[in-house]
Amino acid sequence: MVKRIFILFYILTPLFAKEFFTQEKIKTYLNDKNPYYYSVKAHYYTTKQQEQITKARFDTKLRAVYEEKSYPLSTASYSQASLTKSLYNGIELSVGYRDAQGTQEYNNIKTGKDGEMIASLMLPLVSIATNRSRNAIAYELSRLQSKVSNAKTEGNVLALYLQMTQNYFELLYENELFVLTQTLLEKAKERLAFIQKEVKSGNRAAIELLDVQSQVINREQKLLEVTNKLAQSKNNFVKFLNLTLQEFDTKYKIPKLQMLSQRLQSKQEYMALAKKQRQEFLQIAYEKQKIKEQTKGIVLEQYPEIAVELFGVHDIAYEKDGYKVSANVVFPLERNSYKGKKQLYKKEMLGLNALEATLTNNIKTNITNLTNAIYLMQKQVKLADREIKLRQKLEMAENIKYREGLSSLVLLNQRESAALQSQKKHLQALVKTQIYYIQLMYEVGYHKI
Repeated sequence: MVKRIFILFYILTPLFAKEFFTQEKIKTYLNDKNPYYYSVKAHYYTTKQQEQITKARFDTKLRAVYEEKSYPLSTASYSQASLTKSLYNGIELSVGYRDAQGTQEYNNIKTGKDGEMIASLMLPLVSIATNRSRNAIAYELSRLQSKVSNAKTEGNVLALYLQMTQNYFELLYENELFVLTQTLLEKAKERLAFIQKEVKSGNRAAIELLDVQSQVINREQKLLEVTNKLAQSKNNFVKFLNLTLQEFDTKYKIPKLQMLSQRLQSKQEYMALAKKQRQEFLQIAYEKQKIKEQTKGIVLEQYPEIAVELFGVHDIAYEKDGYKVSANVVFPLERNSYKGKKQLYKKEMLGLNALEATLTNNIKTNITNLTNAIYLMQKQVKLADREIKLRQKLEMAENIKYREGLSSLVLLNQRESAALQSQKKHLQALVKTQIYYIQLMYEVGYHKI
């Protein structure tokens, strides 16, 4: 006896150990191990690394050169080591050491026997005056692009969550339909057992048994269809969790479809929240910052490119100092690049303003439609609930009459079908309410992962 109890406990323990898969658990599966999630986040990860790569423009660089020659009429050696650093405003600093002996091949540099210390300062005057350099602009644009990518990615993650949640509620709906269809089949089987006894005792005609048997077969076929839809619905949902069906079924149970518990806010409140939370608005804001940064950058093309370099040396052996000053000026006369980019950025800014206005109007319309749909579905749920109670009373009364021989199988089947349809309408209203609410939260920008 004890052994049997132990075996029974061992068999039933996994069933009781299962937990309901609630909506909140979806978020726990949105991580980098999930390929659906990672494929959405991958672009942001690569863009973030690109930002790091662009930052390398300001890296300190070590430069080393060594040359030695021995020609028939000349010999020489040259070695140099220097550190170079580019600053944010375009200034470039360099310090180092060089040693040049003999007749150089490409320059006339010659140092004392101990070599000389060198230092240089490159001054891009326009960049210094505007506190803008090409390297700095490239880095700022890369940094802003990283933010744009992050905002876009978060919006895509929210869309993925929306898809997963819709599939989740569709799974709950199909599971409820499966239970209803199974219940309907059980009623037909109970009726078959009742009629078999009645026919055997001579209270019913044999043809009634054939009708009930046909009804059982019909409902078994219907259960197969519903079972297939449930399996498809489960597959469509579980694939997003990066789980196998066996892993899901071992760990989780499917809960019942519940009525929406959240209280709706006003459309104005939802729109205000959307302005703050929708990633598309943040993305547009960063895109505008990029255009402002690019507009500042074209100042460098508006004026001549003037670079002054100061170069100083100190010979170690002779203990003497020297210097060199050079200037480089480049000025595109037509300035087509500056003029074209200036108009380009203006057009891009106007395009972003139009996009923002379009997005605002679309979200406002969607919020209005979804809140109206939710209110309507909530009323449908209440009406369907009342209809279910009425249909079930009629079904019970018809069943009693049938057992007493005062009704036919056709009428009873109609009552059961009507009761089933009212339960389906109730479930459809429930699942639509939940899905509309999830879509509303998407419009508002909730459920950030």
